[in-house]
This record gives sequence, structure tokens and C-alpha cells, in this order.
Amino acid sequence: MTLAVGHPAKIATARSGLRYPVGVASSGMYVPDVVIDNRYWEQRLDTNDAWIVAKTGIHQRRYLKPGQNLSDMCAIAAREALDRAGMSSEQVDAIVLNTFTPDYYLPSTALIVKEILGATNAVPIDLCQVACAGVVYGTFVGAHLLQNRAVKTVLVIGGDAMSRIVNPADRGSCVFFGDGAGALVLRRTADHDLGFLGWSLGSALSMDVAIPHGGSADPITHESLDRGKHRFAMNGRTVWREAIRLMPDSIRLSAAQAGLTVEDIDFFLLHQANYNIIQEVLRDLDVPESRTYCNVARYGNTSGGTLPTVYHGAVESGLLGHGDVVAFAGVGAGFMWGSMLLRHSEDLRDYE
Repeated sequence: MTLAVGHPAKIATARSGLRYPVGVASSGMYVPDVVIDNRYWEQRLDTNDAWIVAKTGIHQRRYLKPGQNLSDMCAIAAREALDRAGMSSEQVDAIVLNTFTPDYYLPSTALIVKEILGATNAVPIDLCQVACAGVVYGTFVGAHLLQNRAVKTVLVIGGDAMSRIVNPADRGSCVFFGDGAGALVLRRTADHDLGFLGWSLGSALSMDVAIPHGGSADPITHESLDRGKHRFAMNGRTVWREAIRLMPDSIRLSAAQAGLTVEDIDFFLLHQANYNIIQEVLRDLDVPESRTYCNVARYGNTSGGTLPTVYHGAVESGLLGHGDVVAFAGVGAGFMWGSMLLRHSEDLRDYE
């Protein structure tokens, strides 16, 4: 599959904006052992399995055990990714961690993960408010860090512990979410035909998906805690409207940046907000469901964890071939959204 008339590698590298091409050398993921099926919510809310499945496509989700933290999930996913790349934690130069459910406001969760891994040489970087599109932003940051030849390896991690922040009384949001994390090892590619071909990033301020209390603009009080104001809140109608509009448009833009069209893309990995949204986005793009991979039925919406875990699942399932063009897209709170194209490699020798 050529990108345009001329040398495809030079065109792809120039349009990605990267002097040195960068790709994903390996991946890893983790979800907790505790399975929360729809009967759990039937016993607590005015809902039932049929309604949840019809509205979301979700049958199960995973929750952290007491004493487990977001950082634990991220570290396990990162270790798997490093093991698959045949690398030690000391070889990591930077950790870019996306979550809006950090272990603490302070200190840095990326720093905590660095300490767990023993990644003594890594610079810890937290992306704390990009939510579901965070790994798209994280790879953008990581790929640009790798333009510095002194940087060899960047770990991009996305994960959220949604069970710790959802409002268990809000039927319109709590049934969607689960806990999980995924990790990607980014390195410069030795084969210039491979790696990231382009990104499209966008943002527009909205409070329709928010945790509005607890920051410096509205500090937590006893009254706000009693009213659950510190919990995650979501306007489902707005999320639906924006997700089905922004994700396909963003994919078209990132494809155009790479000199491609939607028809040139082999596989589509979408934020696992809910199954119905995924279907709508694919319908807009005129893409069959055979060209995507979903884990939302088993894990629910893991927010920042969805894109790296669906990539990992697609790789593990053998769905991605060497040289396939893969589109990723997600819409996060804020709203912050984005997409990226990756020419996939299944050979670690392709990386420096």
C-alpha cells in the first residue's frame, strides 16, 4: 500500500512532522481480577441486564481490590510491554502516564510507577486531564521526545481506576465504567516505512464530562462530599453526540495528513465508550465491524486504558499484519479528542 507518488517513507515521515520515525515496539495490559457483571448493578439500581446491554453493549467490567491502586495496574501493564520488547526498566528514558484517577493529587503517579518498575533513568511525565484520548496525546508527546537522539525508549501508559470515582447512584454513568491499564513501548524505527504516520488533535472546553469539585476553583467541603460532588459526572447525550461526530472526522484528518484516505486504513481501534458509539463511528466511516477490535463487552469503559488495551488485544489476537495501517481515535473529557495513524510492525528488529 503506497502513500502517494514518490518514496512512501519520505512522504510519511514528512507529513507526520517527525524527523525520525517512531513506532510501537510492544504493548502490555492489565485488568483486575474482580469481575463485576450486570447483576451487581441490578441489585443496587433500578436497572437490569437487558437495559445495560442494549444501551452500552457491556456485560462485565473489572474493579480493583481494596489496597490496589491505579499505579499497580500501570506498572503491571508496563512490565509486560517491556518484557515483550526484551527490555529492562533501566532502559526506559521517559514514562508518559495518562490518567485522571491518579493515586494522589501529589506526588506524581508517573513517579510512583517509575519507582515500582525500578526505571531509574526515566523522566516521569503525567498527563492528568486528557481522559479517554490520553494515549493519543501521550504518543504525540512520546514521539516528539524521541526526536532527541539521546532518548531511546519511551513508555506511554494509559489507565484509570473508574470504580474509585463513579457515582454509584447515577444509573446513567456508573454502569459504563471499569478499571484497567495498557502500556506501549515507543522507539525510533529502523525501517522508515513503519511507525506513526500522523495525528489529529482537537479541543473545546465543556463541563459536560467533569469532576467539578475538589480543585482550587471549587475546593471540597463537607457539604460537597455529602452530596457526592467530588464524583465523576457525565451528560450522556452530549458524549454520544460529540463522540460520533468527532472520532470519524478526526480519523479523516489524520489520514489526510498522512496522504491517505479512510479506504487506505486496514484496521480501526476506537475508544471503548460503549458498543453503540463504536458502531455509529464505523457506520459513518463506511467500515465493516470485521476491521475493528472491541473489549468493551468484557471490561467496560476503562477511559484512558481503552486504546492501549484494544491495541494489545488486536495484536494478541493476530488481527494486525505487518505493515497494516491502524487508526486510533478517542474523545476525552474537556472535550479533548484525537486520532493517529500507525503503520504496524510485528518484528522487533524494525526498532533501533
